[in-house]
Amino acid sequence: MKVTIDNIDYDTENLNDIANKAVAKLQIILNKEQQLNSDYEDLQIVKDHNLKLLRSELAKDDLAVLPKNEKVKEIK
Repeated sequence: MKVTIDNIDYDTENLNDIANKAVAKLQIILNKEQQLNSDYEDLQIVKDHNLKLLRSELAKDDLAVLPKNEKVKEIK
């Protein structure tokens, strides 16, 4: 298998065991990173949807309106 590191192509069949293990770990890490990025994008979509839903519900009533002098954590 060919791998490219720092713009240089290597054949994994010619690498030693330590280098091959590092290549395998990097493949796992890169796949995990890609999955996490995808999950993050999905979470942003769900978060935005729920925030929009919450805002529309809060606009219907003044149920959750606090006095101006009370501090609460703001959701953005």
